[in-house]
Amino acid sequence: MSDTTDDAKVETGQQHMTVRRTFDAPSELVFDAWTDPNQVDQWWGPDGFTTTTDGAFEM
Repeated sequence: MSDTTDDAKVETGQQHMTVRRTFDAPSELVFDAWTDPNQVDQWWGPDGFTTTTDGAFEM
């Protein structure tokens, strides 16, 4: 997952926000990175910050 586009686009609406970014990785790996709480805790937020997930969301 080293190649990503650095032109992330954000579109806002009245009650939602859509963020689009292209990753050079299989879609299954990207989906897992967003939906597996253990993986989200590793990458979400800037260096030095801690992310806590409550585990309430199960797929």
